[in-house]
Amino acid sequence: MLPCQRAEFDLPHEVAYLNAASWSPLPRAVLAAGHAGVERKARSWTWGAEHQARQFARARAAAAALIGAEAEDIALIPSVGYGVATAGRILPIPRGARVLVLEDDHSSPTLEWITRATAGGFAVEAVRRPEDGDWTAAVLAPSPAPAPRRWRSPRSRACTGRMAAWWTSSAWPPRCARRARRCWWT
Repeated sequence: MLPCQRAEFDLPHEVAYLNAASWSPLPRAVLAAGHAGVERKARSWTWGAEHQARQFARARAAAAALIGAEAEDIALIPSVGYGVATAGRILPIPRGARVLVLEDDHSSPTLEWITRATAGGFAVEAVRRPEDGDWTAAVLAPSPAPAPRRWRSPRSRACTGRMAAWWTSSAWPPRCARRARRCWWT
């Protein structure tokens, strides 16, 4: 269980702010980094293109360490929709295959697959929200579709999903990514 993080935020004692989506308050460390970034941007003539390259390399290394990958395995993208659309165009999805998405997920990681499914001859299967919050078990559970198991089936080709389901605050650990042929996390 994650210990209390209240001290990491600039919140008055009498406030309990429980929004984990886009309007959440910033941790103090993020606020300090933001201020430093704005100060740096205000004097953009003092730093060169190599600064951005170093920042990207640092972010890729941190993301890779989080999921047990190499930095070269991590791609940085400007938006979820753009990234999934790009992946959708380069990943061959054979006719009769399935692409897994999370039930009730935002349209960004799902729209590409839904719009291509009919013409591509593949199915988009929404993994139902698990009552216990364990998305990994839900993704790996037997499917009502003909294949015996989603990731052990040659018919399953891709999954898209979030590291945490924002609408339930439940985690979907990256261990299920190791069983997929391709997996994108948003």
